[in-house]
Amino acid sequence: MVRPSLAVAYWCRSFDTRVIDGIADGSARATVTLSKWDGRFDLGIIDGMVNLTGRVIYAVGGWLREVQTGYIRSYVLFLVLAAIAIFAILSYFVAMAVAGG
Repeated sequence: MVRPSLAVAYWCRSFDTRVIDGIADGSARATVTLSKWDGRFDLGIIDGMVNLTGRVIYAVGGWLREVQTGYIRSYVLFLVLAAIAIFAILSYFVAMAVAGG
């Protein structure tokens, strides 16, 4: 009775050590490897894009800060220049439509 029980116990221990623990250890290694790649992707791509967006917005804000002078004359000048530019662009497209049509 004892020897067959010991043989079955040895077989169960071997199965547990090789198969069950092997699957658990393999999945743990795969998880660690995947998390390293995911971390690199997050730091390089995701955080890189967020940081780039922040730098661009900061730079545009700095540029716009220089444009804001506080003088009404400057603002009126910008409005007049914008109106002239819009008129020129619309005139060009209307002329192209009339010439083509």
